[in-house]
Amino acid sequence: MKSIKILFSTILMFTATSMLAQENSEMTSETTEKTYEVYANGKLIKNSVKINTMVSRDVLIEEEDENKLNQDRVFQKKNVMKTVKIDSDKDNAYDEIIKFRYRADDRSDFMLVTNDDEIMVAIDNGDKLEIVKSESIYKSNLKSNKESYVVTDDKGNEIELYIEEYKSMK
Repeated sequence: MKSIKILFSTILMFTATSMLAQENSEMTSETTEKTYEVYANGKLIKNSVKINTMVSRDVLIEEEDENKLNQDRVFQKKNVMKTVKIDSDKDNAYDEIIKFRYRADDRSDFMLVTNDDEIMVAIDNGDKLEIVKSESIYKSNLKSNKESYVVTDDKGNEIELYIEEYKSMK
């Protein structure tokens, strides 16, 4: 009976290991903190944001290289999921949270930030964020369902994004 349990456990372990080894994707996660400035009621306000970025990408190889030792990789668009936590006052608690996702190539990267009544697109500029004036979504227009929006990055590429969640704790 003991040997049957050991045999069953060994088979289960090898099966689980081989199934996990077959997944052909790569995933990275990164958390950064930045600041941005907006005008609210005629005053310049400095907000801080904490951005958690998770990027996954399917790993594919060229079909003609399937049985070769050295295979060429086909680079797919990346799937990006960002959680942006915004602190717009002097306390330690975050005031707003935005979760959104999009698919893009390697060169496209942006985030969403807020002011009093808008969600705006911002581009990374060192330790600060630069707000794109022409791209914004009014908070009053957000719907409870996951609606898609199209934004244009700094290189003119159109990217479709989905706002998964917007929460205000003010």
